[in-house]
Amino acid sequence: MPKSRSGFVTIIGRSNVGKSTFLNYVIGKKVAITTHKPQTTRNVLRGVYNSEDAQIVFVDTPGVQKGKTALDKKMNKAAFTSLYDVDLILYMIDCNQKINDEDKLILKSLKNLDTPKFLVVNKIDNLKNEAYMVENVLSLMNELPFDEVFYISSLDGNNVERMLNKAISYLPEGEPFFSEDTENLQSEAFMISEIIREKILLLTHEEIPHSVGVIIESIKEDEEVEDLLVIEAKVIVEKASQKGIVIGKNGLMLKEIGTEARKEIVRTIKRKVYLELYVTVEPNWRSSDLGVKKAGYE
Repeated sequence: MPKSRSGFVTIIGRSNVGKSTFLNYVIGKKVAITTHKPQTTRNVLRGVYNSEDAQIVFVDTPGVQKGKTALDKKMNKAAFTSLYDVDLILYMIDCNQKINDEDKLILKSLKNLDTPKFLVVNKIDNLKNEAYMVENVLSLMNELPFDEVFYISSLDGNNVERMLNKAISYLPEGEPFFSEDTENLQSEAFMISEIIREKILLLTHEEIPHSVGVIIESIKEDEEVEDLLVIEAKVIVEKASQKGIVIGKNGLMLKEIGTEARKEIVRTIKRKVYLELYVTVEPNWRSSDLGVKKAGYE
């Protein structure tokens, strides 16, 4: 049955408001890695939602932040560029967080766009002060007259379906852009690198998240073992001390990272996998355009 509506929807917000968790919930599978740490999403990600009468191509963006490194600037540029040539914008906030400078940057950009906009208040499953949330939302509405406001939980799906139905009504009529079985528009190599980075973020100390990158050096079939995929990946950090943290005493941390990453890669690509990781120091790689490009952040 042909779709009656289809379009592109950008999700924008500051770090850790639940954009990637929302995308994964809607698509029904892991499209984006998620952690409680900042800068988890560094690239623009795309996931495809299909219903009986519509297709939504969601564009998940890096969290907007007032950073100074080349990586920070590239992430902000990616987020704001994704606001153009779409049919709907979802501006997501955390119901418990006060509006800050990053939010003001987003609002400034949204004011210049005629695209329909939803204010999406996320994490209501963990609401701490309803009066505070309402006051926050009213102040945002005074800044920008959003077309719709939704209070949702990306974690348990509360009110998400209702919001999806309303989002579909804002899309133009037209055929789907992708086949009905399309869900994830990221490459296999990208997903593998992100899974490895996710495990590093979850298993290591606070100083690691901002400084780590993962580069897939090679993916190839094993010449001797049938249906075995051999993956070689390089983990880059900025300091020798960070390298020591990622490797761990007697190599135990790197071994745990590799084990957890391999398990999830197998679940994701449905193949047997041999994963080889090594760690190198690239001083200040986030601060140079070349270093950011080499790390895969275009």
